[in-house]
Amino acid sequence: MANKGKKRQKNKSLAAKVSFVTIIGMLIIGFVGLMVGLLVYVRTLINENNRDLLYVAVTAKSFLKDDPAFDGMAKEVMAVYDSMTEEERAKTGTEAYRERFAKITESEIYRESFDLLMRFRLLNALDNIYFVIYDKDSSSLVHIIDTDRMDELGFKTGEWEYIKKRDIEELLSIREIPCYLHRSADNHLLFTTGICFPVIDDETLGFILTDYVMDDMHYDVLMFLTRFMVAIVIVMIIFGLLFSRYLKRRLVKPINEIASAAGSYGEKTAFGEAGEGCFSSLDIHTDDEVEILADVMKQMEENIGAYVKKLTEMTAREERAKAELDTAAQIQKAALPDVSGAYTDRNDFDIYATMEPAKVVGGDFYDFFLVDDDHLCVIIADVSDKGMPAALFMMSVQAVIRNNAMMGKSPADVLTDTNSAIRSNNKLEMFVTVWLGILELSTGLLTYANAGHEPVAIQRGNGEFEFVKGQKKPAIGIWQGMKYLEQEIALLPGDKVFLYTDGVTEAQNDKEEFFGGEHLLKTLNSRNTGLSKDIVENVRNGISSFIGDAEQYDDITMLCLKYNSFNG
Repeated sequence: MANKGKKRQKNKSLAAKVSFVTIIGMLIIGFVGLMVGLLVYVRTLINENNRDLLYVAVTAKSFLKDDPAFDGMAKEVMAVYDSMTEEERAKTGTEAYRERFAKITESEIYRESFDLLMRFRLLNALDNIYFVIYDKDSSSLVHIIDTDRMDELGFKTGEWEYIKKRDIEELLSIREIPCYLHRSADNHLLFTTGICFPVIDDETLGFILTDYVMDDMHYDVLMFLTRFMVAIVIVMIIFGLLFSRYLKRRLVKPINEIASAAGSYGEKTAFGEAGEGCFSSLDIHTDDEVEILADVMKQMEENIGAYVKKLTEMTAREERAKAELDTAAQIQKAALPDVSGAYTDRNDFDIYATMEPAKVVGGDFYDFFLVDDDHLCVIIADVSDKGMPAALFMMSVQAVIRNNAMMGKSPADVLTDTNSAIRSNNKLEMFVTVWLGILELSTGLLTYANAGHEPVAIQRGNGEFEFVKGQKKPAIGIWQGMKYLEQEIALLPGDKVFLYTDGVTEAQNDKEEFFGGEHLLKTLNSRNTGLSKDIVENVRNGISSFIGDAEQYDDITMLCLKYNSFNG
C-alpha cells in the first residue's frame, strides 16, 4: 500500500507532468509535421508527374502536327460528328454510333497516329494518352484517337464526354502545368494534363491529353510515410529528451528547491524555532517567474520573521498587561466586602451582593459596613466608564464615601461631601451614580440619598417587590456645590431591599432587547422568599437565560438586604 502511494505521488510530480506534457507536445508536433510533410510531398509528386506527362503530350503533339494528313483525319471525324442530331449523339458508346466512324478508324493515317500515341503510352508507362477536339457548343470533348480503345470503359473514335467549363479553363490556363482533377468511368481519381493547339481551323481546339491515376502514388506515398515517420520519431526523441532536460533544469529543480525550503521552514516554525535561512539560502537564477517566486519567498520569510518578533514582543506586553489586570481585579475584589462570611454573628439582618465586570475590572461597586452597632451603611454605585480607568476612579470614590460615612454623617451629607472632594480634582471629567442608605437596626428606619442611581425595589413581608419612586439628584462628579436630599423608608421585620446597577436592566439578548425593569420585577417575584443570596442568584440566573450567548456589555452588580427584627 505504501509503495502504491509513493508511485501515485511520483506520477503526480511536476517532473512526471513535464515529461507527459513533453511527450504529448512532441506527438502533436510530429503528427502536424507528418501531415504537412505528406501534403507537400503529395503535391510535389503530383506536380512532377504532371510535368512529365505534359512533356510527353508536347512531344506527341509535335510528331502529330508534322503529318499534314492528321488535320484531315480530324476534320473527317468532326464532320461526321457535326452531321449527327442530338438524338443520334445521345447514343454514343453504342455499336450503331461507332459504325459511323468505322471507315475513318480503318484509314492508314488513323492507324499511324494511333500507333504513335500507343508507343508514347507504353514507353512512358502512362495510364492513357489520347487526342480530343473541344466542341464549345455542347462543352464536350470529342475523342479522335484514344489509346484506351481496347478497354470497354474507354472512349472510341467519335465518342464524346461532357467536360466542365472550369476544367477547360484549367487546361487553357497560362500556368506552368495546366491540369484538372476528375474521376474516370471506373471511379478512379485522375489527374489530366495536356497541350492545346488549333486543328482544322483557328477556331477549333484540339488537345493531346494524358491521364495519371492517383492510385499509382500509393507505393510512393507509403514509402515516404515510412521514412518520414522514422525521421520524425528520431527527431522527437532527441528533441523531447533535450526539452525535458531543459524544463527539469529550469523549472522542476528550482521548484523542488523552493518546496524543500518551504518544508524546512514549516518544520522549524512548527516546533517554535525561527525559520530564518530556509529561503534566503536559495540560489536560483532562472530569469523568469520561478526566480521571482524564490525572491517573493525570501521576502516572505523576512516579513514573517519580523512579524513573529513583533508578535512575540506584543504577546509579552499583553501577558504583562493581563497579569497587571488580574492583579487589579484581585485588588478590586479585595476592596469589596466578603459576602460569604459577612456578619454571620448578626441575626437582625441578612445581606448578600455580587459584582460581575464586563471586562477584567469594572466600574461598579457595592459596599456595606456597620457605622456603629446600631447603624448599617449600604452602598451601590456605577462609574460612567469601564475598564481600568473606571476601576481606579471607583476605588477612590469608595474610599471617600466610606471615610465620610464612618464619621457618622447622614446619607445626604456623605454624598454632598463626596461630590465636593471628587469634583475638586476630577480632571478626567468622570462621574458616578450612587445610592447610599443607612439602616437603623433598632427601629428599621432606612434613611437614604440617591445621586442619579436606579430606583430600589422593596418587598413588604411576603408581598411582591415594587420599585420605590423617590427623588434623585445628579451623579457625583458633575456639578460642584451639589446638595443631596434624604428620604426615609420604615422597614418591618421580613422586608427586603434590592439594589442594582443599570447593567441589570440594560442587559441585551442577541435580538438587542433589554432585560428592563418590568422583567426585573417579574424575575424578583418569581422567587421572592428565602435568604438575600437566593434573591440575588435568582435574578442572575434570569439575566443569563435572557441574554443567552449574547456578549455582556456592562457591569452587573446587585445587592439584597433583608431586615429580620428590631434589635432590643
